[in-house]
Amino acid sequence: MSKSNLQINLEYLIARSLLAVFGWLPLGAALFVGSGLGRCAYYFSSRLRRTGLRNLELAFPELDQKERGRWLRGSGFGLAQYRQNACCRQQNKGEN
Repeated sequence: MSKSNLQINLEYLIARSLLAVFGWLPLGAALFVGSGLGRCAYYFSSRLRRTGLRNLELAFPELDQKERGRWLRGSGFGLAQYRQNACCRQQNKGEN
């Protein structure tokens, strides 16, 4: 199933807008908002969650389902932190 150019451009615009907003927020607020959005994405994006759980099942068969879910949620929070720090570094770079 291929995405249309309109869908790709719309997703890009939303992502860039969110990153711009996170760049304006103080780091603590950006982390708080980002982790909340990450939690919402985890619960409302069942297809991506299933894919992530399946990938963890293949990579770590010794983990039980509950532990894989914990890892998946934790990886999303770590990614949110990384993105927030990258936004803040980029913003500070422009101020110097």
